Amino acid sequence: AIGQFGGDEFERAKHIYEFLKSQGASPQAIAAILGNWSVESSINPKRAEGDYLSPPVGATDSSWDDESWLAIGGPVIYSGAYPNILHRGLGLGQWTDTADGSTRHTALLNYARTQNKKWYDLDLQLDFMLQGDSPYYQSWLKDFFKNTGSAANLAQLFLTYWEGNSGDKLLERQTRATEWYYQIEKGFSQTNGGQAKSDPQSLEGVRGDLYDHSVPGGGDGMAYAYGQCTWGVAARMNQLGLKLKGSNGEKIPIINTMGNGQDWVATASSLGGETGSTPKAGAIVSFVGGTHGTPAIYGHVAFVEKVYDDGSFLVSETNYGGNPNYTFRKISQADSAISFAYTTK
Repeated sequence: AIGQFGGDEFERAKHIYEFLKSQGASPQAIAAILGNWSVESSINPKRAEGDYLSPPVGATDSSWDDESWLAIGGPVIYSGAYPNILHRGLGLGQWTDTADGSTRHTALLNYARTQNKKWYDLDLQLDFMLQGDSPYYQSWLKDFFKNTGSAANLAQLFLTYWEGNSGDKLLERQTRATEWYYQIEKGFSQTNGGQAKSDPQSLEGVRGDLYDHSVPGGGDGMAYAYGQCTWGVAARMNQLGLKLKGSNGEKIPIINTMGNGQDWVATASSLGGETGSTPKAGAIVSFVGGTHGTPAIYGHVAFVEKVYDDGSFLVSETNYGGNPNYTFRKISQADSAISFAYTTK
């Protein structure tokens, strides 16, 4: 699935990181680009808009070098919709020819011919960004490389001004960008599939207070990057078989794009989940960035294991203080920087 880190996508991302770094791009800018491309193409240069459909619109083995197939437009792909798309998006960034004047699809194919390479060659597409794309985009990209703001904010900037599609799957792109930034910070050492487990030292004092008498570990962290706080909560929820509790009692599964840690409760609410300011065992807890020892940009998310009679509560969490294993912390009381999304079995 798009956004799953591991395997080919992970290796291509590392390669792209090294290339863009050599061109002077900041880690945050690179993460923003990778986050967008995770959504656009699974960071795969051999992608074409609608290639997943049944042939003749979708791809066969011979499609990738077939000029007429490459030239298919929006109405054919989308059953009459999107007439603005003259020729389908191609490659990492889904370069497209559009009725409002963009000729980036054609430019990519022409650049590949001049370089005597296939248009779906990864290095060819990276070179195209900086040497074959329109002068406007080449110039914009070189300026973008210098940005050092949050990867999530830069992902929106890249989507708006380079992709040219301001609202498309924004949260998913920002989530991916944040996760790629984490990978960059960790030297691409955190492929998905790491096993969730509890830190033995931290576990000792709280073993009797854990939700369902269950020691955190072994759950499915979904598409979240290994060791992040988001991954830990997803894995704990899945280990326990919990769903978001709908305001009418529905059982709502969490999704792969809940956002940064501080966004989880708001996203749960948007999915129809019940939220509030009172801690309850089994709840998801979001912390506003910069509070309770959390990163200013991303905030944090944890899982409420137990609520005590005095109103304090115990959380399990990953990536608190950089530890990818579950650690445990007692919080004296909820405050305005803390919110909860409630769960059910």
